[in-house]
Amino acid sequence: MSKYAMVIKTNLCTGCQTCSVACKMENLTLPGCSRTIVREQLDAKWEVKTCMQCDNPPCVSICPTKATWKNDIGIIVIDQDKCIGCGKCVSACPYQARHINPKSGYFKKRLPFEEVSLKIKENHRIHKPTKVDKCDFCLHRISNNKLPMCVEACPTGARIFGDMENSQSEVSKLITKGATPSKPELGTKPKVFYI
Repeated sequence: MSKYAMVIKTNLCTGCQTCSVACKMENLTLPGCSRTIVREQLDAKWEVKTCMQCDNPPCVSICPTKATWKNDIGIIVIDQDKCIGCGKCVSACPYQARHINPKSGYFKKRLPFEEVSLKIKENHRIHKPTKVDKCDFCLHRISNNKLPMCVEACPTGARIFGDMENSQSEVSKLITKGATPSKPELGTKPKVFYI
C-alpha cells in the first residue's frame, strides 16, 4: 500500500503563490480559506505550510463525531456531513493547517466563483459553511494517478510528491538524504518534509 509524502525544497520556493492559487482554483475553497500558505520570513526565505498528513494526528483522536480520520493510504480526511464545526481539531493541530469555513463570503452579494461553488457536484469542491476544511493532498487527483495540484503547478519544482515506501521514488530518496519534518519533537510523525 502506498504511503504518500511531500518534500518541499525551500531553496527553490520563490514565494510566487502559484501553489496557493492553483489549490484554490482546483478545490474552490471558500473566501479567506487556504489549504496551502506561503509566507515570507525575516531571513528572506519562504515558509510553506499545509496539512502535514501526520501518521499520529492529534486532530483525529480529538474529534467528538469521528468526522476526521486517516484513510487506508494515510491521508487525513474530513467528512463535512459529520463535522459539527466545534473547532477542537483546529485547536489540536500544532501546524495550524485546519480552518473553519466562513458562514458567508467577502461581500453581501456572492462573487461569481461563490455562485459556481454552490452548483458543483464534485465532492472535493464542496465546502460547507461552519465546517472544518484542510488539505488532503488532492485525494481526488492522486486516486486518479495525478499529482496534487500544488505540485503540478509549482513553476520551480519546489514540491516533490510520491510514495515514501517506494525506495526508488524521489520523495523516498530525499527523505533518506535528510529532508526533515516540521516539529518532529511533537511525535505527530508528519509526512511533509523540508529541505
